[in-house]
Amino acid sequence: LGRARTCPMVPMIYESVVTAALSASLVSLILLDATSIGAIVEKLRLFAFGALLMVFGRDKRWKRRAPSMATWEGLEGRERKRIYLIRHGESEWNLIFNKGSKLLLPFKAIAALCREISLFVSLDPDSILYDSPLNQQGLEQAQEIAAMLREKPEALPASATIASSNLRRALQTVLVALQDRLLRPRAAERDASPPVVHVLSALQEVSTNVDTVSILAANAVPTVPRVPEILQCPSTFDVSRNRGNKPLRGTGRDRIIEFCHFAFDDVTNDDLVVACHSLWAR
Repeated sequence: LGRARTCPMVPMIYESVVTAALSASLVSLILLDATSIGAIVEKLRLFAFGALLMVFGRDKRWKRRAPSMATWEGLEGRERKRIYLIRHGESEWNLIFNKGSKLLLPFKAIAALCREISLFVSLDPDSILYDSPLNQQGLEQAQEIAAMLREKPEALPASATIASSNLRRALQTVLVALQDRLLRPRAAERDASPPVVHVLSALQEVSTNVDTVSILAANAVPTVPRVPEILQCPSTFDVSRNRGNKPLRGTGRDRIIEFCHFAFDDVTNDDLVVACHSLWAR
């Protein structure tokens, strides 16, 4: 058999396409300012971490063992805490992947991907899939909690310490649901400052899905979408225990133990209100 002949135009076309792509990239970098380039790099970093988490993440991989009777008996007389768990409202991710007919899932996923691409192209730091925020129904659910607490303020102790996951949907939920007590000092302490929300990376959801990837950088003050600015001024948050994203090869067990140390070692109150996630709470 003789040598296969190669069309001489193929290398020329390939070279032209590569040259055009590199030229376009170079022009884009020249035309964009440092802030825009930083936004692109941060989004690409986020996408890369999410992809690695889905492939190599170990977040749900640890042995779960029920406590023995000896363990329960050994707790008699030990310090106790009362923890009120508030699971976040419905998120954009929940609406796409966990709600409605499975036949519509491919179409909803494609629509969400198009929105994600649109945000990336427009250099918008927001995201639909990564650190998925509340949708409209989720915000309404948080408002329902706020309305319930106006009718029954005794449902949550006034002096309770407030903590939240560093994911946006949990922060949105706690800010809206507890808006009345965050906007005014505690009834018994009129001269005191309103309570703060402790932002904890230890409360980040237990899963390898990209919606559990946090956009919030370590020790950064959250910017929470679709929540009034008066509820999210810097003084509202204590971000000293937010270490940013969970480690790629860590497990949810590590974060649950870390939260227990926070609750028993760092918090003096007997009551905690915690905005968290379904799998973490389980």
